[in-house]
Amino acid sequence: MIRCHYFDVGCWTELLRKDFKKHLETEAFHHSILFIEGQNKKNEEIKELKDKLNKIEYENNQKFDILFKAMNLSNEEEEKVEPNIEPLPIRKQSPLKVKI
Repeated sequence: MIRCHYFDVGCWTELLRKDFKKHLETEAFHHSILFIEGQNKKNEEIKELKDKLNKIEYENNQKFDILFKAMNLSNEEEEKVEPNIEPLPIRKQSPLKVKI
């Protein structure tokens, strides 16, 4: 017994190999309908995934815009404040002693 080539899309027929050619001929229209319905389901799944991806991309873009604006505000505030940095005192270092 073998499965019809359209088993995965809904033709759950299992038949003898010798009857396979006749099955394909007699069920050609049915197979076409199954294929079209399967393709429509795949197209709907693709549309749903694209919609989800677009939503995620939109949300991420909004988050990045908020972060970017916050970083720019922070940078502008830092530029307004003059740094008050005093130089560190220079210390004399003793030469390293290496034992041989």
